Amino acid sequence: MSIQRERYGHGGSKVPLQGQVTPEHRRAITEAAKKSRISRNLYMDALIGWLEENGGLPELSAHQETLEGTLPLSASA
Repeated sequence: MSIQRERYGHGGSKVPLQGQVTPEHRRAITEAAKKSRISRNLYMDALIGWLEENGGLPELSAHQETLEGTLPLSASA
């Protein structure tokens, strides 16, 4: 199975990432991206980059509530 990659002028590549969020979180990302005048995809990538530059992505508790019908990552792997 191959991963489709998009090439950008700076030589980097991007791969797809898909997930489910609450409608409120989607609206929040959409609004923040609009205010930043960039797409949701670029906003999320920039947000992850900012987190990495400021201490890294946090490790979250496996006990946090999951969406109905989905399994925590450790259970679905």
